[in-house]
Amino acid sequence: MLFRLSRLMLLVTFPLLLAGLSACVERPGKPTELEQAVRDNAALKVKKMLEEGADPNHVSESAGPLIYIAAGPKGGAEVTLVLLQAGADPNAANSDGRLPLQNAASWCSINTVSLLLEAGANPHKKGKDDKTALDDTCRQPQREREIILEMLRTAMSE
Repeated sequence: MLFRLSRLMLLVTFPLLLAGLSACVERPGKPTELEQAVRDNAALKVKKMLEEGADPNHVSESAGPLIYIAAGPKGGAEVTLVLLQAGADPNAANSDGRLPLQNAASWCSINTVSLLLEAGANPHKKGKDDKTALDDTCRQPQREREIILEMLRTAMSE
């Protein structure tokens, strides 16, 4: 009788235990709190997390380095600056070989391109498809495109 009761308890509690443990495990593709803060351009939150020991060069399984995420349509100049000040590598490519400078240029982000160049992003470095940021610069809006092209050409001539 005791054996049956123990088995029954095991059968009931084991699935609950597994469910509880799986809720604590990071799931591939699900952003960590730090990754989500970068995507939300929550610069103050990211700064606090970095001050508490988070790695500015953390690489997301699904999206690549934090600096790459910050340079794209999610993120922004504020969080890019925080990451760069904390020591993020401005030339850290994602798993496809695409660079933060390419990402920022392709999204016409003037401020982010400027920050990355000031931090040492290499405008000559080729990323995905053997292209530089100059090759990947956005097509529109035209005004922003021209500014970014000029910034990149100037950086490449130095």
